[in-house]
Amino acid sequence: MHYATTRYNIVFYLFSSLLTWIFAQKLIALDLRGNNIGSHGAQHLAKALINNKILSIMNLEMNQIRNEGIKYLSDALYENTTLTTLNLSSNEIDDDGALYLANALVNNRTLTKLDLIQNQIGDEGAHYFANALTKNTTLTILNIHSNRIGNQGANNLADALKNYT
Repeated sequence: MHYATTRYNIVFYLFSSLLTWIFAQKLIALDLRGNNIGSHGAQHLAKALINNKILSIMNLEMNQIRNEGIKYLSDALYENTTLTTLNLSSNEIDDDGALYLANALVNNRTLTKLDLIQNQIGDEGAHYFANALTKNTTLTILNIHSNRIGNQGANNLADALKNYT
């Protein structure tokens, strides 16, 4: 093979092999934005993340991962001990996906930055993150702008941040 691109629509039967190869390398950052990975691809990524001991930055922006894929990734975050930065912006994540991520944050002690820009997270999702922040002290950046969070969700987050150390 002389040339390969992963910009759009990764072929899934190659995806698992590609991930095995990628994670075998000594990569510290992986940018897969705009690849239409979907929930099925997120499932493969999650399996690779569980065993990964090097990767610290992963960008999965604009991949249509949705809540089902977020469930897989959240399960991996529960066990992963190297990832510090994760971008899940523009992935059609709503309050259910926020619950999965918030539950992972309660136990994860390495993630310091989580980007969730332009999803569909509402007040309920903000409430889940507020609860997670009372137990997680390593997350320093939670970027949730351009979601559907109203006054109640903002108040829940503000209350949690008052005690965040």
